[in-house]
Amino acid sequence: MENVVDVSLLNRISTFETFLTTLTPELNHKFFETWSLSSILRLRRVSSQLKAAVENYMEESWDFNEFFNPWFDNPVEFRQILFDTQSIVTGSQALCFLRRSRLPRSDLNIIIPVEVIIEFGIWLVEDEGYEYDSAIIGSRRIQRDNSSGIVYAMSSAISLAINATLEDSDYRPIRAFNFIRGRRIEGRYEFMTVQLLLALETAIEEIFSFHSSKSSRT
Repeated sequence: MENVVDVSLLNRISTFETFLTTLTPELNHKFFETWSLSSILRLRRVSSQLKAAVENYMEESWDFNEFFNPWFDNPVEFRQILFDTQSIVTGSQALCFLRRSRLPRSDLNIIIPVEVIIEFGIWLVEDEGYEYDSAIIGSRRIQRDNSSGIVYAMSSAISLAINATLEDSDYRPIRAFNFIRGRRIEGRYEFMTVQLLLALETAIEEIFSFHSSKSSRT
């Protein structure tokens, strides 16, 4: 059977393409902000014109550097360190990035393999101006020690986590290290927190282990 092409439908698509590709960046953002990610990706495959319009929106809405800017002066270097250490951003901020939303006062949680977590912490202090917070729970006591003091404090906590795992292989201790710095955001002075979560295996294995053990308890 011969395929019949609806000419009026083609004309409507062409009009839509013209409309979308002539929008200002602000209107382009407004147009797409209520669309689901799956719908945006499907539209991207329709034509080269719509692909360009969608990619313009995606570059703005899923801009890694802009998203991480509240926590880091050098988000490009931070992303490179994430890649080099095979670490993973998790928690509410990861969901915010995917949902195109913002929780500026929420902690940035990063799962980091045990062999590089101290080095990561040193980078936060020496390159990004953070201070190690020795009080993980309760009132905050900022530890303003030098790098050697931070290495000692983190090493002690890591040793306890490793020993606990050796005693019980099914036990998955969640060891968190908070790093805090103050900065002015939109005219107000805010405290930003980066929380490093210890992974005794790879970061992705830690995620799977946590969720599988959580499921087994429910």
